[in-house]
Amino acid sequence: MYNVSEISDIPPIDRGPSCACCAMRFARAADDNETLHCPRCRLHYPVAGEAPERELTRLRDHDHRLRGGYTVAWNFQNQFHDRMKSALHSRDTWKAALAEVLLEHEAAADGRCKLCHEKEFPCSTWRKLERVNRRIHREVETLSALDDDELSRELYGNDDYRSA
Repeated sequence: MYNVSEISDIPPIDRGPSCACCAMRFARAADDNETLHCPRCRLHYPVAGEAPERELTRLRDHDHRLRGGYTVAWNFQNQFHDRMKSALHSRDTWKAALAEVLLEHEAAADGRCKLCHEKEFPCSTWRKLERVNRRIHREVETLSALDDDELSRELYGNDDYRSA
């Protein structure tokens, strides 16, 4: 977890000027000491000692406007969450397929590869994966130590893509 002192040292991200009342962002840059209010807040921005009725009216207006923004943000979040889940599912499917193919290349008793019958093991298929991506190579080596049930759970979880 993060240490609070580490987080407080991180400078805030400057996202540009925003309304001093509702914090909605502006497209234009602000002068250094300029207090900005969006067109809707110009009539009701907070003032020192404002009456509770004025504050309530202002906050109701913000609530009405911001709920629409929250709905849009929530919909975007759901879309991106669904896209992420789809991408992860696709990645897991490819990982399982690669592991299934590569794990067929195993050492025989005479030191050859059981599948491609190369004279020495690891065969060129294993060596190629090691050259291309060592991290995946190590992951597949780890998978090779699992028994069939553990391997199936690791690669497919509760879903068995092979039956689809």
